[in-house]
Amino acid sequence: MACVEPQKSIILVVGDWQVNSLSTLSYPRDQVEKVITIPACPTEPISYLSSTLSPLPHDGSEAQLPSCISFLNQHAISRVPALLQKEGDSLVILNNALDYLHNDEVPFDAASLLRTGLDNYEEMRMTDALIAFDHLLAREPNHNEALFNAACIYHFWSLPILAVPYLERVLQANSSDAVAHTLLWNLATSSDEPPPLSVIIATYERLASRGDAQATTRLSVLTGKGDGAVRTDREYVRHVFDNMASVFEEKLTLHLQYDAPWILEQQISTFLTSNQSPETAELLRRKGSWRIFDLGCGSGLCAKVFRDYFAPPSSPTSEVHNSIANVGNSVESAAIGVDISPKMVDICHGLSLYSSLSCADVYDALHEFLSALSSVPEASREQHRLDMVIAADTFVYVGALGRFFHLTQEILKKGGLFAFSTEDLDLSPMKVDNASSEPALDNEWEPEGAVPGWGAKLLKSARFGHSNRYIDELAGRYHFRVVAHTGKTLRTEGTTPLQGSMFVLQKL
Repeated sequence: MACVEPQKSIILVVGDWQVNSLSTLSYPRDQVEKVITIPACPTEPISYLSSTLSPLPHDGSEAQLPSCISFLNQHAISRVPALLQKEGDSLVILNNALDYLHNDEVPFDAASLLRTGLDNYEEMRMTDALIAFDHLLAREPNHNEALFNAACIYHFWSLPILAVPYLERVLQANSSDAVAHTLLWNLATSSDEPPPLSVIIATYERLASRGDAQATTRLSVLTGKGDGAVRTDREYVRHVFDNMASVFEEKLTLHLQYDAPWILEQQISTFLTSNQSPETAELLRRKGSWRIFDLGCGSGLCAKVFRDYFAPPSSPTSEVHNSIANVGNSVESAAIGVDISPKMVDICHGLSLYSSLSCADVYDALHEFLSALSSVPEASREQHRLDMVIAADTFVYVGALGRFFHLTQEILKKGGLFAFSTEDLDLSPMKVDNASSEPALDNEWEPEGAVPGWGAKLLKSARFGHSNRYIDELAGRYHFRVVAHTGKTLRTEGTTPLQGSMFVLQKL
């Protein structure tokens, strides 16, 4: 288990005061994170804070809660402060947090404290539950269950800023705790009274410095800075899809009403039968023997939907160990599946549809195919290229797309199709107003100012939105024409519909 950083105290002093006065309380300065001096303070927050061990709801105090929340947020007080007041030459303790937090004598053993805390929690006696959890944490600072439940109590009391440090300590010990990450993000973005942005950013910065991939991605969402502002962290994406692999398809199709593969297939079928160009007629003639690259294949939905467009392997996929390069070196019909999640690839192995399956980053996969293609004599290279590249619900985790378009153009046959979905940046309710952001990419692949910017931007959901203008500009730059474009609701986020686009492009 990772080491959890020791928790220091925050001291709030009402009245004129000097740091040296702490010595009169025998309180070591190195145990104090910060001291806040407030010469004058609204009466209600002080009354609320001083009324008990912690700022806990009790009879008659509910009306004071809003001003207390505002007060804590205003001064970025993210832990229950030890509250002192200057009276004459002395400091008077208004609550007993100093004694409580540094009392080595706890009344029960750890198991009894946990049981007491959980029993009180279930009976909705939250004050008693928190006291038990905090006593337990005084003995075992890394105790995950006590930390998480204490955070939930403050969340229940509408005091999210006081829940944040507990969740940070949970994630310091276990950065893969998806529930703690979700609650921390909800506190940061969905609370009626969210903690100050500076507190949340500082929390994510500390977690990111410890190698937490999810924290790194969330930090990019909030600040618009870092590598995550132009490309989602690979480890974060792998973690997300490994965690949901067992329920992925059911959640996507039944709960989120996801239907991108079906719409893309309908668009392609309509285009093939209505377009009279020689390249399109050849595609239609060879339907059933196409060579397809499914990038971000997930659980294999696209392979199922496009089953009539290619020839599955003659033996089960689990027995076929074709590399991407091997498919590139052949001219046979094949579906190549690539996903960053090993658990998703395992699911696809059971479908017996893909001739090649790889757990890889999409760019690595594109380069591997292109490298194999480059080794083929130029005179016969066109036959080795692909008929279609699919990226359904993939670009939301890719970000900048210029290089992706370039590589796709290189591996497609003339007249080949590029089918994908995007989440509409301009219509998204998930946009984040960053105070500052990463400078837009300035390279040969991207239009000026596009990413992050008007073309693609990381959303509150930690997915990327892309503008239709961006797709149109990339299509022109990389010699594609848009042959189908449908705007629709992609899925729901909670109860919020998310708008997106289904594109089919043809290589010129």
